[in-house]
Amino acid sequence: MWTLMVFIYEFQQKHFMPMVMASLVVAAIPTLIVFLFAQNVILRGIIIPTYK
Repeated sequence: MWTLMVFIYEFQQKHFMPMVMASLVVAAIPTLIVFLFAQNVILRGIIIPTYK
């Protein structure tokens, strides 16, 4: 079993660039979803320590 980035690296060796770009977008979707749901917590952790 490979990690997703290793799979995409191997994928780019055999396929055209539009297919690689599409696979990168699909790979980024879970990270984007997690960020959207945890945005307030993440930003609070970045902003609040700077006010001290």
